[in-house]
Amino acid sequence: MGLRIVVAACAALFVHTLIASAQPQTDARREIATAVTLAAPVSLANADVSALRPTAGPQLGDAAACVRLAGGAGFIAVFFEAGKVINYRRAVAVDRCDGLAYEPLAPVAVRSAPMPNPKTSVQAVASPVSIQNGK
Repeated sequence: MGLRIVVAACAALFVHTLIASAQPQTDARREIATAVTLAAPVSLANADVSALRPTAGPQLGDAAACVRLAGGAGFIAVFFEAGKVINYRRAVAVDRCDGLAYEPLAPVAVRSAPMPNPKTSVQAVASPVSIQNGK
């Protein structure tokens, strides 16, 4: 009975390793850059990312990567399922982000709402004084 459990555990670990290594790192970086949004002033600018690795224990999905934020702002754990980001959060001890090898995430396009051009848009302005017949 004990041997069956060991064999099953090893097989599961092997499958997780295959799944995690099947996704190219460039796809993971692109997926992180487009799916992860952080509240200001924290951003992905100048962030670094670890290699994908199989999830373990309470972690979600089939693979995980850690993002090291610039300026010592901490780490973000990013979880993948079938090559897509399914969740992310501030990293905790079980994520083991400290001490991993990191590479630049790549330039991240700043995602913000475009500023309206004041010359092309007309805005109604409330006036404290009522205007009557041009007077």
